[in-house]
Amino acid sequence: MKQWQTAVWYGCSNFASLPFRFKHLTQLVKLTPGLNGTSLRLVLMNRYGDQNLVFNQVMVADNPEMTQAVRVTINGQRELTIPRGQVVRTDPVRVASVADQPLYVMMVASRSQRYADFNSTYDPTLANAIYSQALHFRPQLPTGDHARKGWFCLAGMEVLSGEHPLVVELTGDSLAEMGLVATSLVARLRRQLNRHVVLCNTAISGSRLLHGASNDEPLYATFGDSLISRIAGESFPVDLVVALIGSNDLLLPFWSRDAQLPTAKQLVDGFDRLNQLVHRRGSDLITTTIPPVGLHLANDQRRTSRHVAAIRHQVNRQLATRPFVFEVEPLIATNGAWQPGADFGDQLHYSASGANLVASAILSRIDDKMSLLKSDVKKDNGE
Repeated sequence: MKQWQTAVWYGCSNFASLPFRFKHLTQLVKLTPGLNGTSLRLVLMNRYGDQNLVFNQVMVADNPEMTQAVRVTINGQRELTIPRGQVVRTDPVRVASVADQPLYVMMVASRSQRYADFNSTYDPTLANAIYSQALHFRPQLPTGDHARKGWFCLAGMEVLSGEHPLVVELTGDSLAEMGLVATSLVARLRRQLNRHVVLCNTAISGSRLLHGASNDEPLYATFGDSLISRIAGESFPVDLVVALIGSNDLLLPFWSRDAQLPTAKQLVDGFDRLNQLVHRRGSDLITTTIPPVGLHLANDQRRTSRHVAAIRHQVNRQLATRPFVFEVEPLIATNGAWQPGADFGDQLHYSASGANLVASAILSRIDDKMSLLKSDVKKDNGE
């Protein structure tokens, strides 16, 4: 039986502390749905804004030139209003969704507005975006993975489908939000499974495992609720949760007076709590040990680097004994220092090559799970 299902999802971050103020906005967003469907509807967010947002025009097409684009409406209205504090779904649009084939959304607003619901990626393979303050801008999507591509208010897409996809949530911090690991992992899953794969990326740059955002700087306030709080509050079903967790819990306290530096025990307990919450939702968790961090501090601050490294090593020794955790450092680092090919260039994030190594390790961890899912697909298809 056909029903409305999430085809792709990118949970918007809260930039209310640093809102984007535009006189006009034209944006083009590429999203790649993970399953086939006969109709689609967009999910639009204004959860964090302080005013209603109005878009004069929203269009969907199967090409970035937006030829033969179809107009999107809400309650039959061609001018779309997203009330403040709300998430809305558009009217169904008779545009077919083809799994793994991108669709393109153009959104135009002609009035001066502040935008607080923000998404971004670095890898443009599965999602991509460009925006301008020019009203009659003819956007061309950027290429390459070393620049951030951002967009506003568009959280995802639902399609009317009778399929049974594998739903994977990628979450955590910028290690996941950048999209490099997601692109590699989804491609590998799609090649190996007899089942479509839907990606839900709920990662937030700057996010921490244990504590929510600090409020002593506007930038810190964009880091969102703790990962544990977000997982505990989610209700949408997923089959697998992949959490990429870096060193934000350890690093932020050295810059933010509101942040708390956790002990090794508190961090390990946090990972265990995350696993319990994921299982309570009926999903499986895969995560990694905390990767190395290059702080590039002055000589008189080297003690900070040694302190962070000591806690990280204590945490990782204990995490390595957990069945839901795999050791990432041997894949991407040597003697605590990032390997050049695996490093994005900042000693903090995975390059495309590093992301491939991490995705391959994740795939190895879920081979048994995938075999089970293949059997479930056969049952669903009556085989």
